[in-house]
Amino acid sequence: MGLFGNPEDIALDQVQDFSQLAAEHSSLDSQLQKLTQQRYLSPDQEVEATRLKKLKLHVKDAMRQMQT
Repeated sequence: MGLFGNPEDIALDQVQDFSQLAAEHSSLDSQLQKLTQQRYLSPDQEVEATRLKKLKLHVKDAMRQMQT
């Protein structure tokens, strides 16, 4: 085992982290879809939709970062 640990363990950790991020992205997407199905959004709902979009983008960026 090297200084940074067993490569198989590192790879497994990365797969688990990626899977967790993918699940979070899916959950955020579901929440956003549910919210935006409404015909009109209140100001608070608009703020929540914007928050969900930003979180979703942040998670997607983290997933892309892991792929590089």
